Amino acid sequence: MNEKAISLTVFFISVFLFYQIKIILRFRKLRKINSNLNESGFVLGAYFPIGDCCNCLGCLLTPCGIINEDSDEVYEVLQEKRAQRQSDKYEQRNKEKRRIEQEKYIVEIEQERRGRKEKVEKLRANGYTVAEKDRIKVIETVSISTETNLSWTSTATKIPIEKVIIIIEDEPDFEIKDEKIINKIKMPEEEKTKTFESICPNCANPFEVGLEFCLNCGQKL
Repeated sequence: MNEKAISLTVFFISVFLFYQIKIILRFRKLRKINSNLNESGFVLGAYFPIGDCCNCLGCLLTPCGIINEDSDEVYEVLQEKRAQRQSDKYEQRNKEKRRIEQEKYIVEIEQERRGRKEKVEKLRANGYTVAEKDRIKVIETVSISTETNLSWTSTATKIPIEKVIIIIEDEPDFEIKDEKIINKIKMPEEEKTKTFESICPNCANPFEVGLEFCLNCGQKL
């Protein structure tokens, strides 16, 4: 008889504790989804849930004045939170994609630069020379602006980029920096000390300190 009584007591205590745990969980969930409920509303919502309506009891408590008339609907709150999570996930995925693309772009640029440098050094070692007409053509092309892209100069003059590099390196008034030809004569004194702060998240083009938009693709920085 004692064993049965003990077993029955243990059973009821277990059920009671289980139900109390569920009530605590409901109470915490209710706190998250509707901050307009007062303490009475939270307790009622925790102890007397109705079906799968997220335990808000808004339909019963609003007429009684326990919660405000302008309280947010649970469905709308949950939808907003779900939309925010999706937005955050999408933004994070885009950031990761841009980061990978930037790293890939930097590696490719560095490989191209290294390969081009090795080729130029090899040409110089073999006594490679540049025709005077090609030198004049390149200098005239790059002299019209403060900065000129190496690839663009090669395409515009129809002279191989290796030759363009050799010509520019032999000219004291120009220098090559970040795949660009810098016209030191045309550049104002304050501009000569410019440094590149970072690269554009859209096209991975280096941009200078203080710029609001990327000069290459127009992306807002």
